[in-house]
Amino acid sequence: MSLENCIDTLTDDEKNMKITRAVLGLGYNAIRLENGNVGLSANIVRERQGGCSVFKEAGTISGSRAGDVLKLGERGDLMSRSICLAVLNALTNTAESGDEGEVFDLVRVEEGDRVVMVGLIEPVAAMLKKKGCEVSVYEDRPVGHPMVEDPANLPARCAGADIIIITGTSLINDSFDEIMSHASRAREVVLMGPSTPMRARAFAGTPVSRLAGSRVTDPDLSFTIVMEGGGTRELLRHGAMVKIVSRV
Repeated sequence: MSLENCIDTLTDDEKNMKITRAVLGLGYNAIRLENGNVGLSANIVRERQGGCSVFKEAGTISGSRAGDVLKLGERGDLMSRSICLAVLNALTNTAESGDEGEVFDLVRVEEGDRVVMVGLIEPVAAMLKKKGCEVSVYEDRPVGHPMVEDPANLPARCAGADIIIITGTSLINDSFDEIMSHASRAREVVLMGPSTPMRARAFAGTPVSRLAGSRVTDPDLSFTIVMEGGGTRELLRHGAMVKIVSRV
């Protein structure tokens, strides 16, 4: 499973859609299409190469066809792949792609469940812990959180998990397939977070059971928040986006 698999589900009309605006923010990248749809993807670039430029193709995204910019997903660098995912989400995270709501209103959670979370979503981890779950978190950022475990434990934890939560950024850093290779036992596998592409058929044949992504409801406000360095909490709190859920 890769970004390419998601892109393969797009129609020619979708790929021909023009991009009218692009913003690369501190927390998120945002892409706006000619039909007004906005897609978001986490900016997980943590190290810059030499020089002043973060993205050398700056100035070329707006006005391009979606299909041309989606080719950035073939590259290995995180910024290119994040921009590709933001374009993909602008095309797929629409009113028809999922129902508004919280995924854990739908997913059965029982006391004693073994939960693996790949990519810390702190409010969700705290909620599951409160319900009596055994929560193991894996994170490649130095977040200093007491639930974060040694990454060497991840394969064994996934193999024994009842529920696995993996953030959409796994499609950016190309860790999705490795995690899914250990996920066959889990009762539920949830791909979660605003970076999640809500194209359920792209995940058919994978262990993923539900997509829990987002849809931008106020394009102008979402761009303001992204430009001012805001993240998930600010986008939700100010009503710039809503959470949406779909079954795979």
